[in-house]
Amino acid sequence: MAEPGDNRNEISGSVQADGVVQAGEIHGDVHIGARRRPLLVMASVATTAVVVAAITLWPKPTPPADQPPPAALTLTAVWDTRCVYRLAGDDRPPGMPDALTASADLFVGAQNRSEEEVIILGIRVVLRHRAGPPTTGELTLVEPCPASRQPLHGMIVDFDTEPLQVRMVPEDPGPALVGTTPTPAQPSAVFPFKVSRGDPEAFRFNFESARCDCVFDLAVDWVSNGEPRESALGPYRIVPHVEALVRK
Repeated sequence: MAEPGDNRNEISGSVQADGVVQAGEIHGDVHIGARRRPLLVMASVATTAVVVAAITLWPKPTPPADQPPPAALTLTAVWDTRCVYRLAGDDRPPGMPDALTASADLFVGAQNRSEEEVIILGIRVVLRHRAGPPTTGELTLVEPCPASRQPLHGMIVDFDTEPLQVRMVPEDPGPALVGTTPTPAQPSAVFPFKVSRGDPEAFRFNFESARCDCVFDLAVDWVSNGEPRESALGPYRIVPHVEALVRK
């Protein structure tokens, strides 16, 4: 049996070679390059296995941790309509809000749902429309008068002055219990107020209006992380108590 590169001119038997085989006579089988194919197949399989393993074992990126929401002031406004009359059937233009007499209290709540502190710099009353007392329509009592009022940061909005005036009022501690000494009213709180997560603020607006049918908004000026912002509530409408329009 001849080997690759053998100078003899005759081959008998079976030959496997990686190179060139020259022979004048061949007796048997000659296989050239047969040994390389299994190696290539094995190399391909091994390479594929490495790639699959790399994809499987490569550490997946860790998603970022939940970040607290950015500072945001959430405002709510609720009317206390006890001892209040509602005006209906007047000649108000389309889109004009419902009218309540000046005895209504407007409660404004401020909440902060983030970890960033919010500072309320002030609350402005923005007058949209001013007119004289209504002459048409009917005033109907909404709810009976309350026995007491809830102590909050109180502000009085005087619509009878031009320009209108807003002043802070002493905080009413509420009625004293029987057999106890009444608690004196506390000095008026002043802006700014800090609103933190889990520590909201509440404000009560009282109104004075004997001559003004007034439509207004509340504009809340606040700051967080050095950035000034503004939020608005409204519109609202306050009218004087006109005895001639009271429903009997």
